[in-house]
Amino acid sequence: MSLWYWFYLTAYWLEDWLNKADTPYPYGAATLSIGLFIAFRLLHIQTKKVAGLKLNRLFYQQLVSQLSEKRWSLIRSKPQTAWQDVLFRHLPAFEQYLLEYEVQRMLIGIIPLIVLTVITPISWLAALTLFVTLPLIPLFMWLVGMGAAKIHSRHIRVLNHLGQFFYDRIAGQSSVRLFNQQQAQLDRFNLSSNELNRRLADVVKVAFLSSSTLDFFSTVAMALLAVFIGFSLLEEITIGFWQAGPSLGSGLFILLIAPAFFAELKNLGRLYHVKAEAVAGAESWWQVLTSPSVESNPLTPSQSLDEFDSLVIKAASVSGIQQSDTESLLRFNDLSLHSKDRVLLTGSSGSGKTVLLDVIAGLRQLDASLIELNGQSQSNLVALRPKVLYLSQTPDLTSGSIRDNVGLQQCSDDDIVQAIEQVGLSDWLNAQANGLDTLLGDFAPLSGGQRQRLALTRLVLFNASIVLLDEPLAHTSEDEHASLLQLMLRLTEHRASIWISHKTIAAEHFNQTWHINAGELTPL
Repeated sequence: MSLWYWFYLTAYWLEDWLNKADTPYPYGAATLSIGLFIAFRLLHIQTKKVAGLKLNRLFYQQLVSQLSEKRWSLIRSKPQTAWQDVLFRHLPAFEQYLLEYEVQRMLIGIIPLIVLTVITPISWLAALTLFVTLPLIPLFMWLVGMGAAKIHSRHIRVLNHLGQFFYDRIAGQSSVRLFNQQQAQLDRFNLSSNELNRRLADVVKVAFLSSSTLDFFSTVAMALLAVFIGFSLLEEITIGFWQAGPSLGSGLFILLIAPAFFAELKNLGRLYHVKAEAVAGAESWWQVLTSPSVESNPLTPSQSLDEFDSLVIKAASVSGIQQSDTESLLRFNDLSLHSKDRVLLTGSSGSGKTVLLDVIAGLRQLDASLIELNGQSQSNLVALRPKVLYLSQTPDLTSGSIRDNVGLQQCSDDDIVQAIEQVGLSDWLNAQANGLDTLLGDFAPLSGGQRQRLALTRLVLFNASIVLLDEPLAHTSEDEHASLLQLMLRLTEHRASIWISHKTIAAEHFNQTWHINAGELTPL
């Protein structure tokens, strides 16, 4: 508004100056109006920055909370590169959508109305021209941008696929070289890259078309206004103004303020792709992050657990982690696990073995007619989480040191070194220049077998009541498998443990066998 006042001062001063050259310029009022404009602009930028930080913190806390509550069952639902996109693309896009697009959508209903209110007392025809062109702009924007969210969704899917493909081939580069597949994988990468370029071109096309539509109509409207005011000043057009004819000041003021009528719409068009990207991104992760956590069951809350003695579950089913997932992934009628039980879990790939381990770890929602933990009725298995040690076939290592990954900041260096020695990694540790301070992460100096043996140190160091073993020796050699198996059998002797293994383990080591076929668990 202060900038409009400066337009008003300048337009009418210019008219007076042309009539009388010694007319002084109102520097005081002009400086005040420009100063207010700059102050409000800086306030707007600072307010948006603070609000953005709060929104970013809120979204990040929600994401971390959901990852903390659901852990593996949630993370495994999408590839690693997809979660990177959530953090660095989707959350910022949704933040920008709320802070800019939604605010801009409110402004387009306010600013044009104010402009019409200011112009109408000067020229009813100029106001009518602007009013007539206004509905055409959002109409054509809608026609151009129709399906923009789907276009962004396809772009996101292709981007996630390419990112996961690249990450997988980098992680398995030794296998690619071993089977002489370098050129074949490069060709596949080029095909995926070309597909991404096509999807990106579709996104850019929609963005340019929506922006061009706005520019076209605003330019046509401004040209009509300029022609109308110019011919009115030449007295070729005698209608459109409330008074006998326009003055130079009133005509110039209309031309200066009219762009503000379209400015907010043009800003909205510039942000139109932000909305499409936010909607497309939200479709891929919103249901996952807002799905009810395991703790949200309204039944009797789980109590803290001192020691694990027994677990009994009857008439149970497990669905997907999203609210829209209604199909049962796993079903069983009667399941019991006691301390010192050693269970062999069998079944074909994809039958639901890992889902069952998630359930026992308290990471998935379980619908059951009866859940008894140590003889007490429970609503869920959250209380088991602190008592469970989960070792998967692809152990995760953080970007911290060996000490952080193995001891989890709870064990002394001597205990960690002894645990590493028990799993046969002493030579590897001695070869590291920084010892326990060696940094690990996605590209740790470890082979697949060494990575799994390092994860086994957690089994040595932590006395968990229940041990869940999801093929922890999958990438070890036959000799390593035999020696580490004896270590694992000894360490789980006085604990409840559930084993998944595609390598043969003698049945005499187990007192129970559970088999899963087509999502149906049956104790044998």
